[in-house]
Amino acid sequence: MSQVCLGGDRFAQAIGLKKLFRMDVFPVALGLPTGLVMGPAMPHIPLPRPIIAELLPPMTFTGDWRDDATLRHGYAEVTGLMQRTLTRLASRLPSRSGTNRQHPNDRNGP
Repeated sequence: MSQVCLGGDRFAQAIGLKKLFRMDVFPVALGLPTGLVMGPAMPHIPLPRPIIAELLPPMTFTGDWRDDATLRHGYAEVTGLMQRTLTRLASRLPSRSGTNRQHPNDRNGP
């Protein structure tokens, strides 16, 4: 995970990067595990961690979305389903001790 700290547009202009390399920026980023990285090629080495993803079925809503109550209800439904799914998926990731944390509602298993 890298976080760009500075875009470096003034620096790129000052040293003539646009003329030399057709670059408008010279970013400065802070990331793990590489630390401070300067320049356009920001290496990103992901930490070893499994990724689990799941596509949910489409949701259909009725009602007038200009009505605050309808909008709040739809928002609560979407975020509630997403949170329940993320909690279930997170339970399938290995714990720090190396064992899987099985969620009681997980039908797919680890």
